[in-house]
Amino acid sequence: MSVTQAMSPERSGGGHEHWLFHAAWGVVVALFWVVGSMSLRPADPAGAVSLLSSDAKLLMMVESVALAVLLGAIATVIAGRWYADIGAFAVGLGLGVVGLGGQNMTYLLMRNGSDRWFCLALLAEALAWCVVVAAAMVSSAMVARWFESDGGDSAGASVRSGMAAGGAPLLGRLFRSAPHEPDDWRQGVRHLVVVAVVVLVLIGVFASGRGDRAIRHGQACFAVAAAFYIGANRGQYYFPVRSTFWSCASVGVVCVSSYGVAWIRSGGSVLVGELASVPVSNYLRILPITLVSFGVSAVLLARWRETRRREVA
Repeated sequence: MSVTQAMSPERSGGGHEHWLFHAAWGVVVALFWVVGSMSLRPADPAGAVSLLSSDAKLLMMVESVALAVLLGAIATVIAGRWYADIGAFAVGLGLGVVGLGGQNMTYLLMRNGSDRWFCLALLAEALAWCVVVAAAMVSSAMVARWFESDGGDSAGASVRSGMAAGGAPLLGRLFRSAPHEPDDWRQGVRHLVVVAVVVLVLIGVFASGRGDRAIRHGQACFAVAAAFYIGANRGQYYFPVRSTFWSCASVGVVCVSSYGVAWIRSGGSVLVGELASVPVSNYLRILPITLVSFGVSAVLLARWRETRRREVA
């Protein structure tokens, strides 16, 4: 079976799957906003949504993972029949919306700009949010496998074979839809590298700002979403893979690369002339929660749309 066939949400059913798709992410985002706004709120009511702004970092992470597992499963129950990884997509959007409820990166730069380990703290936080989204992916995969074992049809199983958890090396076989084989890891790595490189370049362009331009949520969200959407599209064009794992894994690679580069460039100070609106790297204009949440959601949306375009063509 081709990569296109494996992921296509159009292989069965009429237009009702689109309504279920919107219902799935709409319900999850609404629930994430209601519950997540309480569990992820910063210690400072006027602060940014970040682990660095929380007095109970471990509790915040535990609550986020639990919420991701629950809401990822709910989204998969609603629309997982047609959209692989709808749980991760919806949870990503939910995280992003909650992040928009707080201050932007300026807040963290003003409070932590003099800390030489600030960039590495951002990197650690970004990887923590990656764990939250990964929990939603695993939850979605478990629910999807339950559907399949409960008598799901072959078309639905084909869609679910492209789920990220099933494409993960080593542990992926626990979630993979039989009899589908995993992607060749060499092809997957090539795909991942293309996506990551394109994203790093585009974020550097889209997130750039002049000295008199304040950091804003809108610019950060656009830079991340647009860069990952284009990157995932190009990665799938040059090195197509069945599973979304390799595309989603690029988010973690970008987190390490972007904040790592910023740390190297900072040399102990992340601000230029002590202005919070002018960090030494454009990557420091983006909150970790924004980078991960909108990155994962944009990657999955790009994969779905590219699959549909190829099948229609």
